[in-house]
Amino acid sequence: MDRISLYILTWNVAVSPPKEDLREALDLCEVDCNSTSLPDIYVTGFQEVVNKPDGIIYNALFEDEWTNAVRDVLGDYGYVKIKTNRLVGIVLSVYVRREALLRYEDIDAYVTRTGFGGLWGNKGSVSVRLSISGVSAVFITSHLAALDGFYEDRINDYHLTVNSQKFKYSKTSTIFQHDYTFWFGDFNFRLEPGTLDTQKIIDLVKHKELSTAFEHDELSKAMKTGQAFALMTEMEPHFPPTYKYRVGSNEYDLKRRPAWTDRILFRVAPWEVEGQKLSLKQHSYRALKNYTQSDHKPVVASFSVAVPHYDEKSKATAMFKIIDGWQLDRPGEAVVTISKDFPKSAWDWIGLYRVRYC
Repeated sequence: MDRISLYILTWNVAVSPPKEDLREALDLCEVDCNSTSLPDIYVTGFQEVVNKPDGIIYNALFEDEWTNAVRDVLGDYGYVKIKTNRLVGIVLSVYVRREALLRYEDIDAYVTRTGFGGLWGNKGSVSVRLSISGVSAVFITSHLAALDGFYEDRINDYHLTVNSQKFKYSKTSTIFQHDYTFWFGDFNFRLEPGTLDTQKIIDLVKHKELSTAFEHDELSKAMKTGQAFALMTEMEPHFPPTYKYRVGSNEYDLKRRPAWTDRILFRVAPWEVEGQKLSLKQHSYRALKNYTQSDHKPVVASFSVAVPHYDEKSKATAMFKIIDGWQLDRPGEAVVTISKDFPKSAWDWIGLYRVRYC
């Protein structure tokens, strides 16, 4: 089995445009575009991306500001975006290294609306699933019901997502039929009501007694009792609550009790693939305090997972002749050479990706 690396970013951006340098959020501050330590896959999940309610056609045809900003950064490192899925202000995107594009197949996506009983998309979940060298993976980002006292609503949002998400591939038509599952976002779970008040939470954070506060975390309770996310696993966060901050600072906004609302969970299926056991290793789990443009802190995690060996040379390919340049007043022309064992079909198509090369 080979191992491939993944990097996941989740951030509730509070309807703000991208103002701050995203390289730290993507763990790119100390690497160059030729580094061998770069992850194979980037997955980003944003919540509360500004939505144009009077621009449905615009939203459907054009990328949002955050997707464009991430793509501009990752493009310099040789990545291309293979899929974006969006529900109002919830946006999920998957980026892979350009030279490994053929490794990823069977891409599909789904959206689940949970706002107002599933009638509106102000809250909900979006997903992207794909196959990686023969194993399946699904990525879900969610923005669940908000506010203290709405624990049951968040539980209901989870179950609505699990029961509604259906993919077109029969063997992996539901979330938990996949080999690897990554679920992240602004889950909005708080500390249990009646336990710690705002000032007590802030005092515990100040004295680095995070575990004492985390004992009252609603999401942990839901996972342990089997009410929600029971099949998922989380590395315990050793960072302060990610919500609610005063915009432009690292000080908590006293209008809300601080909470770990922003989380990244994972699951490895218990079965084998090609006679070998699936495996996952988590390398990091962090909140990034240097970002202050939102009342949430971005949360990131890095993983490596086992996948069947991929022999790039054995894959039937189509090779394009290098294009010297495009001219605005003339039709563009692409010349392609197809290998002899390439399976030809009337449904063959050519995809053009906007990308920057190192």
